[in-house]
Amino acid sequence: MIKVNARKKFYNEEYESEEWYTGVSKLKKVRVKDRDDLYVMHYYWKDEDGELWSDFDDPTANNRLDFIAYRQVKGYLSPEQIKELIDLSGHTLRSFSDYTNLGLSTLSQLTNNLRVQTPQQENLLKMLRDYFDIHKKLPDLHKPDEMKK
Repeated sequence: MIKVNARKKFYNEEYESEEWYTGVSKLKKVRVKDRDDLYVMHYYWKDEDGELWSDFDDPTANNRLDFIAYRQVKGYLSPEQIKELIDLSGHTLRSFSDYTNLGLSTLSQLTNNLRVQTPQQENLLKMLRDYFDIHKKLPDLHKPDEMKK
């Protein structure tokens, strides 16, 4: 996270020079999926001309802050809650992916806050969490090919 008022020298490839930048915060109105009314504090490096730059070391940091705000407004599970469900259930990320039929890449992006779950994915995850809270195990799910037998 960029510290507000911090000063740091960076090499700017676009300008092919080293410059001083100052950490600044700015309240931004952002859109995530179906919500365009989210206000999130974003952090930037400001160059000597006043131009704002995303964090050079972590360019998606502000996007992840947007995803956190979206999940809070929608009441969605956080990446930490999804990780906790996976861990408590005794599954690895891969085996939980197989169990839920969610793609491994999708599940990895959800747990690393690089993507927001769809309403369908959220419903599945909450159903599994609620079931696990009561039964201390996950339900037996039938795979589509098993149902044909």
